[in-house]
Amino acid sequence: MKKMVLGIAVILFAICIEISAAGHLEYITWGIGAIGVVISVVGYAENGKGDKQ
Repeated sequence: MKKMVLGIAVILFAICIEISAAGHLEYITWGIGAIGVVISVVGYAENGKGDKQ
């Protein structure tokens, strides 16, 4: 659960950077957002494994 929340926080951070930079840091923002999505997916997958036991 903590990894999912961390991933969502990273995605929101990337959105804030994109809004404040007005497109000048586009590739960096996409990278940060992609990392956030990966963290969220991994956190969800690990959370699902714990529920099955």
